[in-house]
Amino acid sequence: MVSPHIVSQHEISVGVHLEMSIEWPLLLDGTIPLQLFAAGWVVRSRPFDFAASFERYQFRTMKRSSQPPVCSGGNVIEWPPSEITQSD
Repeated sequence: MVSPHIVSQHEISVGVHLEMSIEWPLLLDGTIPLQLFAAGWVVRSRPFDFAASFERYQFRTMKRSSQPPVCSGGNVIEWPPSEITQSD
């Protein structure tokens, strides 16, 4: 899911409260997509990166896609597939 709010580097300053949602690269039981949700505070900010201290985090399961994961060589699996699909 794409954030409804695009954050510029000027908005990420020390002391800002943030929430992050990251699609986890590994699948639960090899089949269920995961998402890492974390909330915390920005503790350091530079022009092209920042550091945060998280006060809470949790893994959440995501709705399964009808498409299987895409293998990109070796044991590396990309999820979701590189193709972008629009949901209705």
